[in-house]
Amino acid sequence: MKLTITTSYSQFPRRNLHWRSRKISLFTMVAFLLMAVNVTGCTGSSTASTTGSPTASLLATDEAVSPIKGYEISGIIMDGGDTTPPDLLDAPRKFSYTVQTDDGQSVIMKYTAYPPSPNPLEKKIKLTFHAGEILIGDYVKARGTFDVETKTLVVAEEGDYIETFASKP
Repeated sequence: MKLTITTSYSQFPRRNLHWRSRKISLFTMVAFLLMAVNVTGCTGSSTASTTGSPTASLLATDEAVSPIKGYEISGIIMDGGDTTPPDLLDAPRKFSYTVQTDDGQSVIMKYTAYPPSPNPLEKKIKLTFHAGEILIGDYVKARGTFDVETKTLVVAEEGDYIETFASKP
């Protein structure tokens, strides 16, 4: 006994089926290519300098920019101070200052001062204040992690620092 199976392509002739499968493959490839371009466009790296002020090209882009570590600013303290709620006594103190940089931009500088710790492995930042504290009108040099979108410098990592002077050195 011989079994023969035959299929009919009366609904879809052979050449149309081949054309349709090509069309689907081409559509799939184009969709994949667009997704790949979109993903790599979002993770592009920035070639910004790690010192100085944020460049206009960084601020003008629509794509997300990662925070820049080791970024340095210098300028005059315009306003700011302790932002810790008054009810907390023996807790880390949070400070936020507005700095008018040497190139005229306004940058927010933030840091947290922790009580002394016996833990030698704790991250330490260097704080050098000419008057024992930051005063409005002081000239400041600082290094930290800069967020381009919010124009905020956070001084928190090992090796970051804040130095103040009575006038520009």
